[in-house]
Amino acid sequence: MMFGDLGHGTILFFFGLYLIIFDSKNRQEKNALSILSPGRYLFTMMGFFAAFCGLIYNEIFAFSINFFGSCYGLSPNSNETVRNQDCTYAFGLDPAWNRAEQEIAFNNSLKMKLSVIFGVVQMSFGVILKGINSIYFKKKEDFFFEFIPQIFFMVLTFGWMDTMIIIKWVTNWDSDTSKAPGLINTFMKMVLSLGAPPDGQYLWDNKDQQTTLQLAFLRIYL
Repeated sequence: MMFGDLGHGTILFFFGLYLIIFDSKNRQEKNALSILSPGRYLFTMMGFFAAFCGLIYNEIFAFSINFFGSCYGLSPNSNETVRNQDCTYAFGLDPAWNRAEQEIAFNNSLKMKLSVIFGVVQMSFGVILKGINSIYFKKKEDFFFEFIPQIFFMVLTFGWMDTMIIIKWVTNWDSDTSKAPGLINTFMKMVLSLGAPPDGQYLWDNKDQQTTLQLAFLRIYL
């Protein structure tokens, strides 16, 4: 997801397809590409999903393409860029973001947060599989002393971080952007200040509720 680029992803995808199609030939000839044959399906799928994420990010070799027009335009009364409130961009990021002053900060933040969300989900799924295996093979020690601590730690730390990302996304901070919580600061202060969020930056209006919830998480996994 962090590699997402339609151009680079497409090249990697077709390279993987080439390795798949000519796998037998490469192995028989024992050429340089035969070394990469074991990873041929990995290359193909990595390329496919990198290309898909590149479409979402609207990036082709680090350039944006205006596929569906833009929801932003110049105001008739000034040279300021304004958004058409009735417009919803069809797919991915509006190309107008490539001209914005905060382009790098916005794009990097989006990619990082999406990567964190899916990464935590993937790792949690792996831990759950470990718990299922410990039950199947009747390894009680692994279940109680490895799986349970690991899943609690994963859900109550990084799972909570994912939840904070989603809460921040669905909350409208337009009235006062200074109140939008910094996720890393919130997470660090949660540990260092026994659950308390940063002053003036709360996920919802009730500071005490957030403090109580985060303190409960700390007590459980510490």
